[in-house]
Amino acid sequence: MCDGDWEHSYGIKLLSIDNPGWSVEINVEATLAEEVSIAYQLVEKAKDDWYGVSVEKAVFLGIGDPSKLAFLLARFKQLIETGS
Repeated sequence: MCDGDWEHSYGIKLLSIDNPGWSVEINVEATLAEEVSIAYQLVEKAKDDWYGVSVEKAVFLGIGDPSKLAFLLARFKQLIETGS
Protein backbone atom coordinates (compact mmCIF):
# COMPACT_ATOMS: atom_id res chain seq x y z
CA MET A 1 0.00 0.00 0.00
CA CYS A 2 2.65 2.50 -0.98
CA ASP A 3 0.84 5.81 -0.99
CA GLY A 4 3.52 8.27 0.03
CA ASP A 5 2.77 7.88 3.75
CA TRP A 6 2.51 4.14 4.55
CA GLU A 7 6.05 3.32 3.46
CA HIS A 8 7.46 5.98 5.79
CA SER A 9 5.55 4.78 8.85
CA TYR A 10 5.49 1.03 8.33
CA GLY A 11 7.76 -1.30 6.51
CA ILE A 12 9.31 -4.52 5.38
CA LYS A 13 12.26 -6.41 6.87
CA LEU A 14 13.91 -9.07 4.75
CA LEU A 15 16.76 -10.86 6.51
CA SER A 16 18.92 -13.87 5.93
CA ILE A 17 19.02 -16.07 9.02
CA ASP A 18 21.74 -18.40 10.25
CA ASN A 19 19.99 -21.78 10.19
CA PRO A 20 20.18 -20.97 7.10
CA GLY A 21 17.14 -19.35 5.57
CA TRP A 22 15.00 -16.24 5.28
CA SER A 23 12.95 -14.08 7.60
CA VAL A 24 10.28 -11.80 6.12
CA GLU A 25 8.52 -9.34 8.42
CA ILE A 26 5.91 -6.99 6.93
CA ASN A 27 3.74 -4.56 8.84
CA VAL A 28 0.14 -4.81 7.63
CA GLU A 29 -1.18 -1.95 9.73
CA ALA A 30 -3.45 0.40 7.77
CA THR A 31 -4.15 -2.33 5.20
CA LEU A 32 -7.14 -4.61 4.68
CA ALA A 33 -5.25 -7.36 6.55
CA GLU A 34 -4.56 -5.42 9.75
CA GLU A 35 -7.25 -7.29 11.74
CA VAL A 36 -6.10 -10.76 10.61
CA SER A 37 -4.58 -13.04 13.25
CA ILE A 38 -2.87 -16.31 12.33
CA ALA A 39 -1.09 -18.27 15.04
CA TYR A 40 2.46 -19.31 14.21
CA GLN A 41 2.63 -22.70 12.57
CA LEU A 42 5.86 -24.46 11.62
CA VAL A 43 5.71 -26.85 8.69
CA GLU A 44 8.80 -29.06 8.66
CA LYS A 45 8.94 -31.60 5.86
CA ALA A 46 12.67 -32.30 6.29
CA LYS A 47 15.70 -30.74 7.98
CA ASP A 48 16.28 -28.55 4.92
CA ASP A 49 12.62 -28.12 3.86
CA TRP A 50 10.66 -26.00 6.32
CA TYR A 51 8.78 -22.74 6.82
CA GLY A 52 6.65 -20.97 9.39
CA VAL A 53 4.09 -18.19 9.05
CA SER A 54 2.12 -16.03 11.47
CA VAL A 55 0.23 -12.76 11.61
CA GLU A 56 0.11 -11.14 15.03
CA LYS A 57 -0.40 -7.52 16.08
CA ALA A 58 -0.64 -6.43 12.42
CA VAL A 59 2.71 -7.99 11.48
CA PHE A 60 3.15 -10.80 8.96
CA LEU A 61 6.11 -13.02 9.83
CA GLY A 62 7.37 -15.70 7.48
CA ILE A 63 10.53 -17.72 7.99
CA GLY A 64 11.84 -20.56 5.92
CA ASP A 65 14.73 -22.50 4.48
CA PRO A 66 16.87 -20.91 1.72
CA SER A 67 14.51 -22.10 -1.03
CA LYS A 68 11.39 -20.53 0.53
CA LEU A 69 11.77 -16.79 -0.17
CA ALA A 70 9.43 -16.79 -3.19
CA PHE A 71 6.96 -18.99 -1.27
CA LEU A 72 6.93 -16.63 1.73
CA LEU A 73 6.33 -13.60 -0.49
CA ALA A 74 3.55 -15.47 -2.31
CA ARG A 75 1.98 -16.36 1.06
CA PHE A 76 2.05 -12.67 2.02
CA LYS A 77 0.45 -11.75 -1.30
CA GLN A 78 -2.29 -14.32 -0.63
CA LEU A 79 -2.91 -12.76 2.79
CA ILE A 80 -3.29 -9.29 1.31
CA GLU A 81 -5.51 -10.45 -1.55
CA THR A 82 -7.79 -12.82 0.37
CA GLY A 83 -7.48 -11.81 4.01
CA SER A 84 -6.44 -15.30 5.07
